[in-house]
Amino acid sequence: MKIDAAPLAPPMTEIESDRLYRRIALRLIPFLFLAYLFALIDRTNVGYAKLHFMNDLNLTEADYGFGAGLFYAGYILLEVPSNMLLERVGVRKTLFRIMVVWGMATMLMAFVTSPVQFFAMRFLLGVAEGGFYPGVLLFLTYWFPAQRRGRAFALFQMSNPIAGISGSLIAGWTMTSMDGVFGLHGWQMLFLMEGIPPILLGFLALYVLTDKPEKAKWLSTREKAQIVHDIGPAPAPDPDGKSNLQRTLRTPMAYLLAMVYFTQLSAVTLISLWGPSVLKELGITDVKSISLISACTYLAGFAGMYLIGRHSDLKLERYWHYICCASAIGIGALLLATFHTNLTFAIACYTLIVIGIFGSYAVFFTIPATLFDTRIKATGIALITMLGSSSGFFMPWVIGLIKNETGSIFYGVAATGALSLCGALLVLFFVPMNVEKASKP
Repeated sequence: MKIDAAPLAPPMTEIESDRLYRRIALRLIPFLFLAYLFALIDRTNVGYAKLHFMNDLNLTEADYGFGAGLFYAGYILLEVPSNMLLERVGVRKTLFRIMVVWGMATMLMAFVTSPVQFFAMRFLLGVAEGGFYPGVLLFLTYWFPAQRRGRAFALFQMSNPIAGISGSLIAGWTMTSMDGVFGLHGWQMLFLMEGIPPILLGFLALYVLTDKPEKAKWLSTREKAQIVHDIGPAPAPDPDGKSNLQRTLRTPMAYLLAMVYFTQLSAVTLISLWGPSVLKELGITDVKSISLISACTYLAGFAGMYLIGRHSDLKLERYWHYICCASAIGIGALLLATFHTNLTFAIACYTLIVIGIFGSYAVFFTIPATLFDTRIKATGIALITMLGSSSGFFMPWVIGLIKNETGSIFYGVAATGALSLCGALLVLFFVPMNVEKASKP
């Protein structure tokens, strides 16, 4: 049934509208939060498995870095095609396909026996997960109007630090307590155990999610009409004939911010894919201890994400908040690389890096959202995400090559810190405070 953009009954009061969107959020966000939680866990659990499987798979450090990064090559490749498919077949079927395939790919990781198989499965996992994140963001735009979308996105994004905390603890327990179960190594049990939930969630998506408000049997006709009215019609074509993509590709600031995002994600891949190895090289050899310390640093990152984001909102200031976060990553990484023989100080530096990463997450995308013209805001952010995400492929490999050549991971940590400081300097010197300059092609 097609619902007109105008409500079929008198418009809802603010209280009624708040109640409606609260009910929608309670219906959709917990499931999407949980699904993204396992997506994050399944793409980064390889960092813990690495502690034990290097000899089993005959991998060098460079091999591991290359294979770990191949996830992002597949991920970037499928982002746009998957979203195009989602618009045709709907979110339920798309997420069902994505989650079942990535769950199966995670489980198959338990049975790899060679570098080539490791490369293939990491790439397949990236291909499987590629459409999930952009697909969910698109899906939320069907259900929440612009003025409510930020809160919905923020609740969904909070799974980032929670995944770090829970993923660390699960990995530490599984790899030690389940080592030898069914005759398998602990790292194999880790992949098997963590591949099951996405498959179950994929089937559950068919029953929990509804493609669009117009199809929701749990909403009244008046509620459906109110949502369609609040979201409004699709924007009209630009009168000068230029597409939003053309405008975006001619906007230099989009490429500059993509470079900044590249430096930010370089730090993310350091912690998510190499973090357990960094802690091991500090002299912490027990997997449970590594996972517990890692979980504590993610808990600090969770607190930092909330406090920095809240302070940035209260002050209505983004630039210096981001510069300070990126600088914290850079300084923390350089200090960690220099003083890694002092365990207590090194862990404090590692924690500073994690806080800087999640703090920068809280404010980075508010910068292009503020600077860009409304016509290129969506495509500009998509371009920044796509180009910046390439660091997920290159940086793990580079760190692995550096470790192969030097025998120490801390040269790679220092290189990542230097990149983060470059990102802070790019924002400081080249990101204008003037909206017109930023949006001008």
